[in-house]
Amino acid sequence: MVIKEDKASLSRGERTRLSVGIDFGTTFSGIGWKLQGSDEIEVVQDWPAGGNGTSQKVPTLISYNGNKTLWGYQVDDMKECIRGVKVLLDRSQDIQYDPAVESDDLLRKLEKKPVQVTADYLKKLISHLQDILDRRGIGCLMKTMDVHYTVTVPAELGALCGSTTLDNSFQKFLMETIGEMNYMSLSEESKRMAMHRWINDIKPYFAGQDDDDGYLDGGYFVPVAGVQDSPKMHIKNGMLHLDSDQVQKIFDPVVSRIKELIASQNLDATQVGSPPKAVILVGGLGSSEYLYKQLKGHFRYMEIMQPLNAWSAVVRGAIDRGLEGNQIASRRARSHYGTVCSMKYDPATDSEQNKEWDHLEEFWRVDNQMSWFIEKVTWSVNCSQYVLTINSLELTGIVSLKGSRVFHDKLMFCIKDTAPRFESSESVFKLCEVVADLSKVPEGLLEKKKNSSGQEYYIINYKLVLTPLSASLLFDLEFNGMSYGTVRANYY
Repeated sequence: MVIKEDKASLSRGERTRLSVGIDFGTTFSGIGWKLQGSDEIEVVQDWPAGGNGTSQKVPTLISYNGNKTLWGYQVDDMKECIRGVKVLLDRSQDIQYDPAVESDDLLRKLEKKPVQVTADYLKKLISHLQDILDRRGIGCLMKTMDVHYTVTVPAELGALCGSTTLDNSFQKFLMETIGEMNYMSLSEESKRMAMHRWINDIKPYFAGQDDDDGYLDGGYFVPVAGVQDSPKMHIKNGMLHLDSDQVQKIFDPVVSRIKELIASQNLDATQVGSPPKAVILVGGLGSSEYLYKQLKGHFRYMEIMQPLNAWSAVVRGAIDRGLEGNQIASRRARSHYGTVCSMKYDPATDSEQNKEWDHLEEFWRVDNQMSWFIEKVTWSVNCSQYVLTINSLELTGIVSLKGSRVFHDKLMFCIKDTAPRFESSESVFKLCEVVADLSKVPEGLLEKKKNSSGQEYYIINYKLVLTPLSASLLFDLEFNGMSYGTVRANYY
């Protein structure tokens, strides 16, 4: 790569930007970089302990051995290690990826949290990039540059229908094929060897049967060391033989789910007058020849595109995003966003069971209700802020004269199409919490009231401001035009 200075930026006295894109994946991760003014993107393909071969991704594996931390290809995936940690970051989801479940048990034994392990892995990934940049002659210049990191997030949380789901399906298929007793008798190393063969030698190259020339592959062999020979199960010398039809049965449920998601998103987009013109396949499963052919035959009214560098396309997109800025003109919400509050009891809509007597304000109220800032799908950001103002917020005990004036407000989200009224609904989850200390606010700015019993208390009027940004939300508590607490949260 030839290093060129961005003369336009230098003439304006600006620092050259170095954009780093990171695709933190469940099974594999990637990283790359590009200099402002350059036409070339470099996706890292040489990895520690990777041998003489090259790969656009590195396994998302990490292990701890005393004071030594191994990662990527350094990790012997036949032995105990942490895998699928990305899935463990979202506890609101039902974790069905078996390697992640096993890693969760290991994390408890190691007394480590998924966030901590993720940070350790990303540090190793970025440290390796630093070594690459040193070799390219960029490392010594980084102090004079603006380094911008872009980390990708899934487009659909909870819609697990990618490469990791195939791994889970293979594991279940293996158990059903050789029998549960045989599977349970396999050593952990034998199970990992079988999964290793699937991930590295079968899944990436399966293309199905070519209907044009009737070509049928010779099948695949999976090690099942310790299982007795069985002609019925096609097991001989510790190897299980799989034919193309069996592998296709592993792929098809995932491919069908992908078809459903594409059809659903196509319908949503068409209903608002923006029918999609093409589907671009990226990522690990996006490189699949079988998936491409299946979608090509199913969605004949849309163009199905598979880029040359489909596996690293996410990294490349993140790099360009870091240089070009946000290219999104509007954004549609995938979830409802709101806050928990109390409201005055309305006999027309509220159940008597839910009402509570407010001894300060002296009226009936209903607690733990939801006020939604943003509604799913119907919301589109074309402005800088979307503000919900809660006037006369009554918080018994918090706004009494001698009570604490530290406010705790939660930002909640719901992925259901219809948002519920109450926080207690199983579909409502906490995204973040803003803590605001209003104890330093002069009492003269607070409204003091007295009830019929002679009790005095404060009514504090404040705003909760939700600011949509390109990749996150700012949740802010304002009083009298000033911010007293801000928290940033990712979209869900």
